[in-house]
Amino acid sequence: MTHCVHLLQNTRPHRAPIRVANGLVVYSELVGEIVLRPLIHGHARSRSVILSNVLYVPALSHNLISTTYLSVHHDYTVLMKENYILFKRNGEVYFVADISEQGQAFVRETVMDKELVTGVRLASARKPDPICEPCLFGKLNAGLFPSTGHRSGAPLDLIHSNLKSDSVPTREGWKHRVTFVDDHTGFKVAYHMKNKSETFAALKMFQAYAETHWGLKIKAFQDDKGGEYMSNEFRSHLDKCGIVHRHSVRARPQQNGTAERSNRTVDEHSTAMLHEANLPPAFRALAVSAVEAENAERTGVNSKKLCIARQDKKRIYRPGVNSKKLKNSREGGTIYVDGACDCIGIM
Repeated sequence: MTHCVHLLQNTRPHRAPIRVANGLVVYSELVGEIVLRPLIHGHARSRSVILSNVLYVPALSHNLISTTYLSVHHDYTVLMKENYILFKRNGEVYFVADISEQGQAFVRETVMDKELVTGVRLASARKPDPICEPCLFGKLNAGLFPSTGHRSGAPLDLIHSNLKSDSVPTREGWKHRVTFVDDHTGFKVAYHMKNKSETFAALKMFQAYAETHWGLKIKAFQDDKGGEYMSNEFRSHLDKCGIVHRHSVRARPQQNGTAERSNRTVDEHSTAMLHEANLPPAFRALAVSAVEAENAERTGVNSKKLCIARQDKKRIYRPGVNSKKLKNSREGGTIYVDGACDCIGIM
């Protein structure tokens, strides 16, 4: 693959998707041939080499060649030495790629000047660029997403959702967890699932629970546009209920920050509880059930909103913690585990 169209000969249109190292998908525009006379230990080869089926991909920043493709489809032998890579076929050397300097590209000039590393030298007399573009590119991070500074005006006006997968399944076989967070109050509910396809069932359970709990209707729903939220039945259900379906930009978790931070908080708290109780990750579902403690310990603005919202029922609701799902008795050295977690829906 190349990004230099002037190198190609005998081209024809050809569009193919290519997933590059950073996960993005780019497309080729042409396919053709490249005729070159490669160097062998600094000397040009007497005969030219024709590279066929070369893709022209404008989005690439470097020319790429697949050693696996050459070995499997064209019977090349690829030998990787300390300072070079050698390409042979039928005993004849076709190309030698010198990598002696590239392997030391990460060594800074100041390190060599201070003789902090031995055996490294720069063969070129040209002074290095003081600004290392590859180094800058390697350290690039996504910029901060400023907060909107806005919250919904009432409970269930906007629900944030995000799905989290764990590498270790729970003892019940649950490997995924979907979280629903109310934008106005921060009220959250977590559901454990064996498969991502159960997200729609979790949504219906949450909708029934939340709307009964608050006596209100969900007005808008926001997700990260993951496949579990994009099924026909999922979107059809939201349309039928009159719920606005909102999405954040793909691969930008910062835009779905409320749900992302909520999942992180649940992970941190559950990990701490498992460590305290000296239990393995398979018991994470029990610890996650303690998200009810976070709902019951609302402070500041959210706590006031939570109480005021319940005054419509002619009484003031004060959240409280009535039970613990995971308890550790240090005095007796006994771990008490409440089995109420068998219910898939956990507040």
